[in-house]
Amino acid sequence: MTTILIRNGRVIDPSCGKDAIADLFIEDGQIVGTPSLSPSTIIDAAGLWVVPGLIDVHVHLREPGAEHKETIETGTAAAAAGGFTTVIAMPNTTPCADNPDVLKMVMEKAASLGGTRVIQSCAITVGRRGEQVVDMAAIKKETGVFVFTDDGDGVESDAVMEDALCRAVPLCAILSQHSEFARISKKAALHEGEVSAVLKLAGQPVASEYEMVARDIALVKKTGGRLHVSHISSAEAIDAVRRAREEGLPVTAEVTPHHLHLTDDTVGEAGTMAKVAPPLRPLHHVEACRAALADGTIDVIATDHAPHTIADKAGSMEKASFGMVGLEIAVPMILALVKDNVLTPSRMIDAMSCAPARIFGIPGGTLAPGAAADITLIDPDDPFDIDPRTFRSKGINTPFAGYHATGRAVCTIVGGRIIYRTGRAAQTPGS
Repeated sequence: MTTILIRNGRVIDPSCGKDAIADLFIEDGQIVGTPSLSPSTIIDAAGLWVVPGLIDVHVHLREPGAEHKETIETGTAAAAAGGFTTVIAMPNTTPCADNPDVLKMVMEKAASLGGTRVIQSCAITVGRRGEQVVDMAAIKKETGVFVFTDDGDGVESDAVMEDALCRAVPLCAILSQHSEFARISKKAALHEGEVSAVLKLAGQPVASEYEMVARDIALVKKTGGRLHVSHISSAEAIDAVRRAREEGLPVTAEVTPHHLHLTDDTVGEAGTMAKVAPPLRPLHHVEACRAALADGTIDVIATDHAPHTIADKAGSMEKASFGMVGLEIAVPMILALVKDNVLTPSRMIDAMSCAPARIFGIPGGTLAPGAAADITLIDPDDPFDIDPRTFRSKGINTPFAGYHATGRAVCTIVGGRIIYRTGRAAQTPGS
């Protein structure tokens, strides 16, 4: 039986309201209150945060079909280095993850690697074409998959989205919507505003996001289905979610680190590295995202980790791919908000662990005795410069290159197994 003592760390567990210097014991893959054996391994966590394992509900692992951008192996290695014990992978692969064969392949391959856990989401519609809802009941019965999304595209048809929400209700399934009406956004490269006008580029109006969020909330009210708004980015969409929550509707939302830090001015500085969907927006939208995350209107922080090759990001803004990587830099980016008093440490950990587990029904999100030992150790004061060349991900596409950061994950434990550790998380044999 493997026994681990994590000693003298600052244990932050919002699931039980704990924030105190304490020891944590692991036996046979579980957290225990009182150990029955002497520890075989001791980790000195003095000066570190000891938190429930981080959970990212929105990542792109690219496999199958785009292994030149990322693989399950490189993506989960990046997740482990970022402190993530579980991730939910998006279905916009080739072939599309809209059937049991692809879903099972991804999850079985990830399980065989023995690292970060991967939950594969399924497309809402066949081929992500927005026309025909997949057989959700059969897919959940055969694979256990319970998250459905056409991420990369929004479901534009009112009738199709209503059908999907109705099917989801008896399955307790979640529809995670990429909120974008392409007929409004035209898939333009950046936000429609002063920056797009200066650069003489077509832009995406806020209405593209807001109108889909509002439409979906109306359908939730009609059907009772559960809606999770992916990568929310605009003040108007946030207001719609806030009103839905006040009505008691089953609507949740996530925000990315880049939408909490960057404005559309970044496009002028970083070019295609700042091209994301939804686009970066002006400061008042960033401030709205921060305020909504702090007050709980936005429940979850998710990276939308989207690795691309150098060639994908080369050339013009119009032709470059949307997306940036995020798994390995999410912790320092959110710690910056803690240091700026935008978030408390407890709110940060709730949004990156407890809330994802609670909303999506994922094991984890707690350090309570009896829970699986999914644990992340964070050094909140470790200074470093972000260097994409050191990433475990194949993707190096980020506008944060060269950013001076403070704090990062230093140890990641999944089911009582240490899957990532740096020298800061000193490990010694037990006595």
